[in-house]
Amino acid sequence: MVVADTGIRQDLETVIHGYCEVVDDLITLAMYPFVTGYIYNRVVRWKRHVKAPSSRELTPSVITRLTKSFTEQNRIELLKLRAARLGKGEVCAVDTTSRSSYGDSLADMRRGRNKEGLPLKQTLEVIVYSLTNHMPVYYRTFPGNIPDCRSLDVILADMDHAGFKNPVLVTDRGFESLRNLER
Repeated sequence: MVVADTGIRQDLETVIHGYCEVVDDLITLAMYPFVTGYIYNRVVRWKRHVKAPSSRELTPSVITRLTKSFTEQNRIELLKLRAARLGKGEVCAVDTTSRSSYGDSLADMRRGRNKEGLPLKQTLEVIVYSLTNHMPVYYRTFPGNIPDCRSLDVILADMDHAGFKNPVLVTDRGFESLRNLER
């Protein structure tokens, strides 16, 4: 599946009001960690060897300004556009992962603790994607000390606010709790 198939480019251009260069930057930053497995401090070097959507040099300061310019309102607007692309009654999967870090400058990092007992801070990253076409429709980070079962209320509230109507979610055992099952 290519970027054009998912509609993410059109949705980002709508949210960012047609600034194609910024959309290319965001798509490049979204693909980079999946393609390479590295963190963003190597983007400039990587772009010298591959053809990426962005033509700009994505230095750490450019990346910081770019990510800080994407507001919560932009995020919710993007989620609404992603929700509109889902079919009625479409089944979605919820996946979480913990990401450990040596840094502690982010509030979510300061509160999270590594499960393996290592002296590292961590965040919990959540993604919801369609099982039909594997299109991502929701993303959010939480402090690493929040268990999956406690994050479900926030995920469902965010998705409801963004226009997802009665989403059918498939989760793993980490989301099991009596409260979640009743809900």
